[in-house]
Amino acid sequence: MGERLKQIRRALAYTQEQMAALIHDRSGKGSRASVSNWETDRTVEADVVRAYGELAEELGLAPKGSGVQWVVIGVVEDKGSGSDEELVADLSSIELFLRSQRGLSQRAKHQIREFYRRVVEDERREHAVHRIEDRASRP
Repeated sequence: MGERLKQIRRALAYTQEQMAALIHDRSGKGSRASVSNWETDRTVEADVVRAYGELAEELGLAPKGSGVQWVVIGVVEDKGSGSDEELVADLSSIELFLRSQRGLSQRAKHQIREFYRRVVEDERREHAVHRIEDRASRP
């Protein structure tokens, strides 16, 4: 996800400081250090993902209404596989859980985020395959 966040910043030709100001205006969160953390997959919050998703749509990196999905998993599949709001809610739940686990290292938290991202990706891919198979089996 960090690479996609960096891609959005670079598409705007912004420094991390400029990006922090823009995201702060949209979500109330952000500093130059925060942008660095987001771009290196150390941490990210749902409000921030939503703000980046909106920017991805405005820049034409993601289709209208799919910015959050593009930011979170890097691909855009049809809405039958879950809405952006569900993705944001799931991401928020993961972040709340990770914050409550004070004994976990940053590395462990990163691994949990990556595991979750792969699970979401796999589920969406599986749903897409089933939809394609269903369409192909129809007369």
